[in-house]
Amino acid sequence: MLATILKSEIATKTTISIIETFSQVKELSKTIRQIPAVKENTPKHQEVMRKTGELISNCTRRTRYIRIRS
Repeated sequence: MLATILKSEIATKTTISIIETFSQVKELSKTIRQIPAVKENTPKHQEVMRKTGELISNCTRRTRYIRIRS
């Protein structure tokens, strides 16, 4: 990816951040698919919604970091 072309510390960190973000987006997709199957107002529903919120927060925080560092 980027680090193989630029060979700098910032490029390496940015590449790692991109990979981690992709992984979290994949996990977010998996979690969102669970929402319709979970009955509302149950502990499981609250857990799925909490996890979804955390993943969205982490993804947006990570992409903001990529923009600032690039």
